[in-house]
Amino acid sequence: MIKNITAAQLTKAASIKEQIESLQEELAGILNQATSIRSTQTIQRKISAAGLARIKAAQKARWAKIKNQEPRTSPKANSNGQKMSSAAKVKLSAKLKAIWAARKTAQKG
Repeated sequence: MIKNITAAQLTKAASIKEQIESLQEELAGILNQATSIRSTQTIQRKISAAGLARIKAAQKARWAKIKNQEPRTSPKANSNGQKMSSAAKVKLSAKLKAIWAARKTAQKG
């Protein structure tokens, strides 16, 4: 199709292309202006001094409440920090081994 274009059509196409490019540049300029205007018109919300004071007071109250509570400990915790005695661990281990052995035999059988 390009082979069948005359010189006049080629000149006209070049002219149209230049017009399109100039319009795109103009559009880009307008859009850049719009974004710069929008960015300068951005409203920053500010908290009033009274509102900020209320927030600070509430946060201090929450921290004071947390700090005044007794530290949470597990009811099973021993004095040395273990949650379970060594004897209880051995007992539990033996019990679980028996349970798993029973399950294996049930699956095989």
